[in-house]
Amino acid sequence: MKLKTALCAFLSAICALAYAQDEISFMNEDASPDFRSRLSVSLGGGIGRYCSWQVEEEIRIKDSFGSFDRFNTSVTFGYKPVKWLKIAPAYHLFNIHDVKKSTGEKEWKARHRVALNMTASISAGRWKFSLRERPQVTMRTDSINVMEKCRASFVLRSRAQVEYSFRRIPLDTYVSAEITNTLNTPKEFHGLVSSGSPEVSFKLKNHISRIRYCIGASYRFDKRNSIDVNYRIDDGKDYDIHITKNKGYLKSVTKTDYLNHILCIGYSYKF
Repeated sequence: MKLKTALCAFLSAICALAYAQDEISFMNEDASPDFRSRLSVSLGGGIGRYCSWQVEEEIRIKDSFGSFDRFNTSVTFGYKPVKWLKIAPAYHLFNIHDVKKSTGEKEWKARHRVALNMTASISAGRWKFSLRERPQVTMRTDSINVMEKCRASFVLRSRAQVEYSFRRIPLDTYVSAEITNTLNTPKEFHGLVSSGSPEVSFKLKNHISRIRYCIGASYRFDKRNSIDVNYRIDDGKDYDIHITKNKGYLKSVTKTDYLNHILCIGYSYKF
């Protein structure tokens, strides 16, 4: 009798857990392609024979060129220990124009990013081949639900690029492909579906969050002034985990696939 009672209780718990898992709303969405632009101005120069510096201000526009996305202020310090390797730590300050989900009001949010650019390159005549590895961490300063999002997100961006320099004109053309891998995605999100239900979890592993394709050209007016124009395609996915902040209910999980077309124009001045 006790064995039968225990078996019934165990089966009831399994059924309740399966029912709770079914109540989690998991959605796949395809966002409409967005056309964006980035406009930047940078100042830089050399420090001795092996070092360099650069300060850049960038404006990003989204929603089919209809609204501001963010302002990006960055400072980069470069060092070349050998001819084929460049190491460049960088700091970025983002001022992001976003919308509050609760009220729908627009607000500005600040985020800090620290990155380490490590670029290895080889040249063959007019051709140049390079591979850049860029570990980075982005830190949020706004109020978030820590059960849904990380305060600091770590990713690794790997970019392969081929560049060609023309002989008679000061023009460089290039194509590249970049993969972004998440490094600290939480393994599980825990919560209740409703009051009295068993606790359930949603597992999310580290994954490729974005693939970026780029084609562009850089033209040098003289030794100090140059302009860079490129076109990028961002093919990626975002996960939105919705856990109620007060009661900790795991309500829904939304995976959104997006495709962004980005036109970038940047002016550079070297001292």
